[in-house]
Amino acid sequence: MNPLSICQKTVKVNHATINYRQAWRTMRNGIDFHYFIGSGARWRWPIGAMGANRQQTLKSFIEAGQHKGPSLVMCYSPCIAHGIDMMYTQVEEKRAVDCGYWPLYRYNPSLEKPFVWETPEPKEDFISFIKSERRYSTLTKAAPADAERLFELAKTDAARRMNFLKKIGEIM
Repeated sequence: MNPLSICQKTVKVNHATINYRQAWRTMRNGIDFHYFIGSGARWRWPIGAMGANRQQTLKSFIEAGQHKGPSLVMCYSPCIAHGIDMMYTQVEEKRAVDCGYWPLYRYNPSLEKPFVWETPEPKEDFISFIKSERRYSTLTKAAPADAERLFELAKTDAARRMNFLKKIGEIM
């Protein structure tokens, strides 16, 4: 199902108008959290990966539920299309955090320090993580000449995003 088909309405919640279609387009086009954090107290953006840190995930859901207004909780969720055994989704979530693929942070505009960075320093190899997932490993078959270069670009981009988010946390 196309997520855009679910997001075809505008809703008024606590005097904040939310256009779900526009929010989806924004996330899909890569302007993800900047859009939501930048709109102040109307948005919360907790992030989680239950297999990596259950306390952080639980805290994110509790804070999101207590927030007056709309909340958005995004969690890393492996799927069968990634080529993993679905009995080990939480192990995969932990691997995603441990290699720097998925960040753990929370944004709560009601706190004195609204941005909470909870991502540990990467301790696993990023490229071996992405190669273990079918959506990336098929690239080695489809375009072997470009695969390693693209894997390195993905690693560099992930490190850039992690550093950017850390710096945002220090500023806020």
